[in-house]
Amino acid sequence: MQSVGLGVGGPQVSRIALGTATFGVSPLVEHAADYVRFAVDLGVTHIDTANSYGSQPDYDRPGLPSWRERDSAEEIIGNAVRGLGERITVATKVGELLGDARSSQPWQGRLDPAHIMEQAHSSLRRLSRDRIDVYYAHLPDPTTPILETIAAFDSLIRSGDVGCWGVANYSATELEDLSAAALTEGLHPPVVTQVHYNAANRDVEADLVPTVRRRGMGLVAYSPLAMGLLSGEASAARAWSGSARWGGERFSPAEVAVAGRFETAAQSLGLSAAQAAIAWLLHQRDVSAAAVGATSPAHLQDAVDGAAATLTPAGLKTLERALIGATSVAHLDTVQNCNQTDETDSLERI
Repeated sequence: MQSVGLGVGGPQVSRIALGTATFGVSPLVEHAADYVRFAVDLGVTHIDTANSYGSQPDYDRPGLPSWRERDSAEEIIGNAVRGLGERITVATKVGELLGDARSSQPWQGRLDPAHIMEQAHSSLRRLSRDRIDVYYAHLPDPTTPILETIAAFDSLIRSGDVGCWGVANYSATELEDLSAAALTEGLHPPVVTQVHYNAANRDVEADLVPTVRRRGMGLVAYSPLAMGLLSGEASAARAWSGSARWGGERFSPAEVAVAGRFETAAQSLGLSAAQAAIAWLLHQRDVSAAAVGATSPAHLQDAVDGAAATLTPAGLKTLERALIGATSVAHLDTVQNCNQTDETDSLERI
């Protein structure tokens, strides 16, 4: 697996990041350690998680213990990577509301210094690690002055508890303001951003990607399969496709047809739809890594094979032509502020 530097000052990471939003739900906790080690054996040593993943009320499913009784994704990862040491880069996040507060303000970020500090040390304990390699601000917090947020992350880096920090789900303007403020004050700036980006949703190319390039930042793309749209026609036609698994709409017949065209284009290049989606994404010059929420070894193998694929300029155009019109589908953007990764059979929100 190829590795890249995560922006200026960030660690070397594998180009596939293992998304863990549903750990404890899918895969179940008893299978998670084997799954993580399978990923590491494939060269996927970049693990992406958050303090809000797994053991929250919106992850509850029939037949599983309630969220208050389940281990968090961080705890599951901490147990799974014990003994792997420096082979692993762990990224986690802070800022999503937790527990019952999620139902009232699901997209409200919380990034006041006291919360960041408290959650950083809780994450270190749950992960059983001495340092968080990459620590993300999960959502913007309009109620906290940005310098207070920046200073909190800077303090964690200077104390050695955090290696570097980044942001997720920030607009280009928010990212620029944050970076400029940090540098003006002589504080550590964010080195990476994590955004919703795939071949069917390229909105970030207009302004955020140029900001990332100008600032020398890394970019981790989540939802690389566009909620299953880019994993094949059969997957897109399933009842839980799109955002249906989270109470939204399933893919329309027109969208399923787009999925079919993309799959046909991928097959003409000798790839599965999922492999082609990953390959396309990792051929974009500003993308450092793709966060893949695969929930089975087969899905993860598909992602790794996609990362290893080579696309010519003509091949890239073949895939892009198959998706003409896909980015105009409104509901593909309905969960853009929810930072989870996706896979056709996963329970994840994106």
